Amino acid sequence: MRSTVALVIMALVPASAVRASDSLAVIAVDDCSKELTLGGARLLRAALSGSPEIQAKTEEQMLEALGGPLRGSIEDAERLISSARMDLFADNAKDALHQALQILTALPPSEPRRWEGIRQVVSLQVLLYFLDRRAESEWALERIMRVEPSFDLDHEQFSPEMWGLADKIRERVRRSATSTLEVRTDPSGLPVAVDGRIIGKSPISFKLPPGNYRVEAAFTAERTLARKVHVDGTTTVELTQDFDGAVRVDPGLCLATAKDRGSRLAPLVKLAAFLGVKESVGVWREEPVKGEVYLQTVMVNAATGQEVRAARIKTESGQLRADDIQKMAQFLSAGKAPPPVEPVATAPRPLAPSLKSLVPTAEQTSTRRTWGWSVGLGGVALLGAAVALDLAAASALDSEKAAAAQGNQAAYDSAKASANSRDTAAKVLFIGGAVALGTGAFLLLTGSRPPTPPVAVVPSNGGATVLVSGRLP
Repeated sequence: MRSTVALVIMALVPASAVRASDSLAVIAVDDCSKELTLGGARLLRAALSGSPEIQAKTEEQMLEALGGPLRGSIEDAERLISSARMDLFADNAKDALHQALQILTALPPSEPRRWEGIRQVVSLQVLLYFLDRRAESEWALERIMRVEPSFDLDHEQFSPEMWGLADKIRERVRRSATSTLEVRTDPSGLPVAVDGRIIGKSPISFKLPPGNYRVEAAFTAERTLARKVHVDGTTTVELTQDFDGAVRVDPGLCLATAKDRGSRLAPLVKLAAFLGVKESVGVWREEPVKGEVYLQTVMVNAATGQEVRAARIKTESGQLRADDIQKMAQFLSAGKAPPPVEPVATAPRPLAPSLKSLVPTAEQTSTRRTWGWSVGLGGVALLGAAVALDLAAASALDSEKAAAAQGNQAAYDSAKASANSRDTAAKVLFIGGAVALGTGAFLLLTGSRPPTPPVAVVPSNGGATVLVSGRLP
């Protein structure tokens, strides 16, 4: 047992104690159709990806986190569905249906033919998988019945056995629809889609089984942010025009804001929190004087809501040079601004006075470390006692063997009972000590980090955005 002490203690040290590389997202802002904005963001993203200090997310990674990129048009999906229907059991039918479903899922909720296309794909998948892959056939039905419980298979095209399967899945979904999804939008009255189906206009409350869902609002005719939401119990989702409605995914990831510095900050901070990165960099086009075009960047911190650094580069006729982008990346990663990069003064935004009490102080961090030392030392003491009892158990075991060799039954029984009780007590103390030591190590490691405000208040038009530990509450 003693040989495993070090291994178990190492296993108990939390993985969160290991500090990951700083992560960052580069986002195009405004003028989403202009190549300078989207191209500048992509070039800067590529330049930062070569920095050892920064872990820059790719555009593909960010788009997947925001609901996925657009993969085609409704016409593309309908052609794939028609192709699969013509020869359902051909080798390429399964792939055609899968591609069609990917296209349909990523289309904007304003597309009126989207849900009907999804229903057609599901119906064909039921036929395709019914004989030899019943589990996939059931999941296809359940996926659609979670948001449309009344869905049924066409009785002219499907067999009675398939109708029975649909009835079984519908009843199962009905019994499991114990959770509530509440969706609110700003502005209210917008169509809301769940897993591709418009369920009504906001504010709306919808009963459905627990699980993961895709939630969207039709802010514009374009696809905006699609949230991946886990619903369990009562789950409330709030979608806003200045964030969810500002995200664009075509022709590339972009934020469409009110085009002033203040209105750009809040969605950049929220998007960084949404993507799980430490910081985000906004990239946009500025023309302060007619004919003078600049590429402007600003880096914001997701935990504090503050601007970290900002700079701009004057372009030649709206064109970027690769070495200028490399210099901008150098400035953002190291804070040094070689020409032609021009630093721009940042605008600090302090926390609201009423929320300053929520920011951890050095005294609070010290308390966490004190508990860490206390619990950790208690764990060491328990492990010491466990080792002592283990040694005593080994001594009693030696006495047990000697009594057995001598044929002394009374001494043998006494030594055996003593060895067993000491060994059991040693194991209990060992487990308790190891847990206490691991807990103490966690408290020490987390308490040793510099205090980070758990609450940041980011001013926005008409109010403020509150972030808890750098994330949306």
